[in-house]
Amino acid sequence: MISKNYISAVATVVGTVIGAGVFALPILVNLSGVVPFVFFLVFLGAIQYLYLKMYASVVLATKTEHRVPGYVEAYGGKRYKKLVSFICLLGGYGGLLAYVILGGLYAHELLSPIFGGSAVAYSIGLFAVQAVIVLFGLKAISRAELALSIILVLVAGLISWKGLSNFNADNFKLSDLSDWRFSLMLYGPVFFSLGGDAAVPEVCRLLVKEKHKIKNALLWGTVISAAITGLFVLAAVWAVGDLSTPDTLVGLNRVLDGGIIYLALIFGVINIATSFLVSLQALREIYWWDFKMNETLSWFLAAAVPLGLFLLGVKNVTSVVSLTGAITGGILCVIMIRLSQAAARRPQRKSPFKVELGAWPAAILTVIFLAGFAYEILSVFKII
Repeated sequence: MISKNYISAVATVVGTVIGAGVFALPILVNLSGVVPFVFFLVFLGAIQYLYLKMYASVVLATKTEHRVPGYVEAYGGKRYKKLVSFICLLGGYGGLLAYVILGGLYAHELLSPIFGGSAVAYSIGLFAVQAVIVLFGLKAISRAELALSIILVLVAGLISWKGLSNFNADNFKLSDLSDWRFSLMLYGPVFFSLGGDAAVPEVCRLLVKEKHKIKNALLWGTVISAAITGLFVLAAVWAVGDLSTPDTLVGLNRVLDGGIIYLALIFGVINIATSFLVSLQALREIYWWDFKMNETLSWFLAAAVPLGLFLLGVKNVTSVVSLTGAITGGILCVIMIRLSQAAARRPQRKSPFKVELGAWPAAILTVIFLAGFAYEILSVFKII
């Protein structure tokens, strides 16, 4: 029997995964072609599911609540905690920055015809509202996660259907073999788009009395998220083609009627808001749970940095998503492989399952992740 908590757990994964990254992909897929995108979507989707399982196995094997840096300290000692904390904070801040940039753009497109104002003002205003909600009322948002996720799925489906109905065969490109970099530059953004590790502790809490369903909930959350991402991106590319923009919805506005684009903008704002709230809370909990700071200071440290970067002029969403995806996707996967192995060998309490890769699979994946991270660094800073 499917319980309400199980459905909420799946919805939590979907609501966390589908965020700003999906809007950064169409312009890249238009350059690289469909085949490289589908390959990365399937391959990295499977990797993300493995990552979520490993993370859940660590959470279930540990007596106290942490985020990744705290689990590293519990199983690897304090000497690695600071380095892992830096990586987690860098990735988390990058994700929040992407949400600030795109949230303001979509809110501006949606509301400026009525209220006026600049995109920067809407970014700051939306950020302030969301930050205050995290400070005072995240539990209320958690209760609404199921409803919001259902809305996301329905609206994404409608946008995809409208996009596909505007299919233009000239926009259909399987792959671009003239430059291999077009294909490889999908690595970071796709990894970012499918990332949902912030949802894992919440899923484990929701299914605390149904622990045997956790893997299944993570699987379906990942599959549904990947399917929605793929459908939305392909529909946008096939409808818009060379008119694709870094934020996607502006390009869609040129080929879809006004009614559907307003619905798309509402989708964008809700989509980004749900992911922002979960991500900001996850970053706050690193300071709160793992460094034992008080709740208010933890909230301030989590919120101030992305807003500061935005005000300093960091607004290239494609570069932010690419670099953040490589960090949170690749490097944290390497860390999680080692962490899950340690938790499987030395669990603090009995766990319903464990995920421990063999030596060769772990080594191969580590090489792939480190190579992807190195490429993204070189690409973002235009070294290659």
